[in-house]
Amino acid sequence: MKSFERELLERTAALMKERRIALGLKQEEAAARAGISIRALQQLEQRGMISLLRLLKLVTVYRMEQNFVQFLNDRSGWTLEELARGESKRVVR
Repeated sequence: MKSFERELLERTAALMKERRIALGLKQEEAAARAGISIRALQQLEQRGMISLLRLLKLVTVYRMEQNFVQFLNDRSGWTLEELARGESKRVVR
């Protein structure tokens, strides 16, 4: 059975490759536009491995910012207690 993390990496890799192809971009062109190495893009598309900064650069090139922000703002899985604690801005150390 695949771990959640492995499955998410694979889904991310497939989605990002699919988006690049849908935009008609070759790997070299997408990497150049994002200011990342071709190797970094290949590692993303093959294994789902990429730094957050490089992923955000690709999200911008692929015009997926709105989707990414929606994902970050989605708190539908949070409990009421977690929402309240998050809004109180208390630091947890």
